[in-house]
Amino acid sequence: MAATTAAGSQALTAGVEGKVSSRSAPLGAASVYAYQLADLTLEKVVTDTEGEFSFASLPVGLYKIIAFKPGFVPTVVMLSRMAADARQYLDLELSPHVKGVTAEGGFWELREKIPSDVLRDIEVAIAANEFGGTAYPSLDETTFSAQMQASTGVHESLDYGSANMAGGQLDIEGRFRDYLVGLTGNFSQLEPNATFGQDGAIGRTQQVALDLINPDHSRVSVSSLSNSMTGTDQGLDPVEFQHHMVSWSRPVGHQAHSAFSAQYTEENNFYNEGPIQALGLPESSRTLRVEGSYTTPVSERATIQAGFRYRDLQSEYIAAPLGSFGLLPQETVELFSRGGLQVKPAVVVEYGLYSTLRDGTLSLVPQGGVVVNLSENWRAATSASHRIDQEEDYSFNDFTPAFFNEGDACETGAEYCYKVMFSRLWGEDEQMSLGAVHRKYADTMRMYFDRDFYDRLESLFFVPGDSLPELQFEVTRRLAPEVLTRFESNVATGGGGVLVGGDQTSYENSVSYMVTSLDTRFEGTATGVFVAFHHLEQALDPLAGQPVLPLVQRAPSFSFGGYEGHPVAVTLGSAPAAQAAANAGKQLELQRLQLMLSQDLRILHRLAADWAVHLNMEVSRGAVPDNALYDADDLRKRLTGGIAVKF
Repeated sequence: MAATTAAGSQALTAGVEGKVSSRSAPLGAASVYAYQLADLTLEKVVTDTEGEFSFASLPVGLYKIIAFKPGFVPTVVMLSRMAADARQYLDLELSPHVKGVTAEGGFWELREKIPSDVLRDIEVAIAANEFGGTAYPSLDETTFSAQMQASTGVHESLDYGSANMAGGQLDIEGRFRDYLVGLTGNFSQLEPNATFGQDGAIGRTQQVALDLINPDHSRVSVSSLSNSMTGTDQGLDPVEFQHHMVSWSRPVGHQAHSAFSAQYTEENNFYNEGPIQALGLPESSRTLRVEGSYTTPVSERATIQAGFRYRDLQSEYIAAPLGSFGLLPQETVELFSRGGLQVKPAVVVEYGLYSTLRDGTLSLVPQGGVVVNLSENWRAATSASHRIDQEEDYSFNDFTPAFFNEGDACETGAEYCYKVMFSRLWGEDEQMSLGAVHRKYADTMRMYFDRDFYDRLESLFFVPGDSLPELQFEVTRRLAPEVLTRFESNVATGGGGVLVGGDQTSYENSVSYMVTSLDTRFEGTATGVFVAFHHLEQALDPLAGQPVLPLVQRAPSFSFGGYEGHPVAVTLGSAPAAQAAANAGKQLELQRLQLMLSQDLRILHRLAADWAVHLNMEVSRGAVPDNALYDADDLRKRLTGGIAVKF
């Protein structure tokens, strides 16, 4: 498939015109879609007998133009509109779909490139032709495809020493009658290394996920994750983490969309690590989360979303010398609304409001932002949010786990957040963005920089009052016609918040991180090279002469000291200065360098199935206080390799 664009190449009226063809022959009755990325609006036209089409008027913005006709592979091109009265012309070339040969990357990769609204329309057209007996093939004639992967190696962790590692993964994707089905299962396990005898690290992790897309285009996803680790020779407590989720989404009408999800998490000793334990950090917890949302356009230029989130958290806290507080319930209800409005051809205004009800207190988080098209390829975006809290009479802060660069960091535990971003688009797969984020935290948070269960200590603590400015840079370019590379870097340093520890002392927090990666794909040889570097630091300094904050927990079902159904105040005294000084200082200083290589074997030999080999090498150093396994200068290694087959 191919597509070329030209501006003013023919005598056009204002708008976008063009022609759809295949092998120089015009294609009549082909559908052409214009999907605006800013406000998600969609327009559709059909080519005439000469394959020509016309959009009379398209506002300023960035568009995906999709052309499709049953029997041909869809094509997707990017189009930037600098002015509503601009004249632009498109030549769109479609490749015939050969029976038994799928589109490059397969059906599931095409789904990611084509917007869901357009994809639904395409699938309806395909189904209508197939039902009517027309000999047009579908987007993918294959009933299913599968990929199996096995790996083995050696892993050295920060807290459990050295162990042998083995794992496997199975992915199945396909079509069952009118249903699209995706099934993923993976597992890994650690076994004691000879260095530690039979009492070394023992760890297991397993996950199963099912994704089902119904004929009415609704989607159901179910996943289950279970992790555990022990290390008896180090005298450490077992670590467990389980997460189960079910989600459902469905289109409503032409552009509206509804979604619902329920999640259950149970953990033990997963969040709480290090010699200084935050007072509000649970030793173990059980969490139920329920979320729902509805998105709909309210006009040609405006879209709005409304939803809710409910969380029921039951946690067990340890605060020496009082011992365990038992399972304390904490319920949170959030209501939110957000939307976008195109006020001018090149300006989109975004807005939102979050309200949170937690233990009888109310928080409001108004949000606002502006997206401006500066030129044909440049775009600027800025946003701000600020949390307004009802006055609280207790200092028992909420706790939230989060993963780095997942979702909107400004929506999770922030008192305020300001963002500025500049981006440039060269083509469908080439772009650049540069931005800055400044946020201040209102809740206690542990941020994880690696989803690997065995590397959970690669995380940082943020506490109320921490201020964190961050710089972000990302660029994707083609260094050569068959060499595509992506570079990302995030750098942040800050702190200043006060952590109240279980040792009854207040500490000032200081954090910094740098996360950089370079991902390169040599398409000519089907070779992938990925390099990443992480540098994390966290330090705590005791606040001299500062009184310890009291803990006042409102919990109607919590009974302590003979009081039932009333607020209970527990004030902790000052810890000895020697103990505070011994626990203070750097809590974490970690550097990790990763190199991952992958090679498709098809380039070397013609095989009945797609075979590939992969190799992952990691070197890290650093330690946490009181860790007897490694000195800060010791190098830890992780080396795994494996083979994958796709058929």
